[in-house]
Amino acid sequence: MDVSKIKLRSLVLHSIPKAKAAEKEAGATGLTISDLAAALDATRRLFLEDKIKTALDSRARPVIEDPEAKSAAAAAIRAYLQAKPDDQDLVATSQALARLLYNEQPGISPAGVVLVADLEFAGSTALLLAKLDREVGMRAFTTNEHGQVQINIDYLTDLFVTAGTKVFKIAVFAAADIKNDQLVGNIVDEQAGGHEVARFFLHLLGCNFSQRPQEQTQHFFHGAEGFINSSRVPDAETKARYSVALLSAMQSQSKEINVRKFAAEHLDKNDRDAFVAAMTERGITTGVIKKDTELIKTRLKRVQIETDRDVFIMAPPDRLEDGTITVKTADGSEKSVVEVTDTVRRVTPHS
Repeated sequence: MDVSKIKLRSLVLHSIPKAKAAEKEAGATGLTISDLAAALDATRRLFLEDKIKTALDSRARPVIEDPEAKSAAAAAIRAYLQAKPDDQDLVATSQALARLLYNEQPGISPAGVVLVADLEFAGSTALLLAKLDREVGMRAFTTNEHGQVQINIDYLTDLFVTAGTKVFKIAVFAAADIKNDQLVGNIVDEQAGGHEVARFFLHLLGCNFSQRPQEQTQHFFHGAEGFINSSRVPDAETKARYSVALLSAMQSQSKEINVRKFAAEHLDKNDRDAFVAAMTERGITTGVIKKDTELIKTRLKRVQIETDRDVFIMAPPDRLEDGTITVKTADGSEKSVVEVTDTVRRVTPHS
């Protein structure tokens, strides 16, 4: 998703304790439910907006509502997004979601804060549900008594968002993305680590991932390949270099791929924004993708160079990296020079 199009408009916060199973059964929730939206000045708004964007941009995965799940949380979110602006009640919706999240989360979940926010996303109303863990920290402050300066510290136990906070469970859904009365959105769980998402959070929202890792990987590969072979990369030498980088990324030991990371590590600076934009246009997530090359494994064994006059050269990607095959743009010409430096073993007809 294009997080640059997110604008935070209002939010409500609720406090959730660490609840043991016995306490839940007894009904002693200890929830602190807000009756009013949080006050937001420009500084607070921008700080929280940045944290939300950073979290979504790093590991967001697309999800779609499963109608068979009959999720009360999904129904509440959908009702809010489909209501007329005058009928939208963020406080009431957030209260319902906070109680549902508390009841769904396992007893080992830490105490934290539930944040429910109304967003503007690409011109559409969107709703965000986030679980943030509490943090502790120290605050320095200065006192001055009898002409002497003393710096003391406060021990703060009610922090929930700091500059270093990375522990987020976030789900965001936009009204414009609802299809066939089903929510379509993105979800991220920094606490679970990597590409994983806590089962309870998916279950709470009644959602499934909209693409399997194999399909997401294939989508990424075809999208990157399409960009490389488009007119946006007119130079043959650059095309060859980018193609080798793509194959190397697919064959590497890394278990994840990411549009922005690939662009930053392998593309020239002036091509990076165009690449990200092209991939976004194809509907490819800019978050982390769990890499699974099952559907493209046969494509990763050879790189093929094809010319306008039907000349084909196929070789392992390593041969372009070690200099056995070089691709250069001819001086003063739109044509390219492809050189193969090796010992000729045989020449045979090929149908």
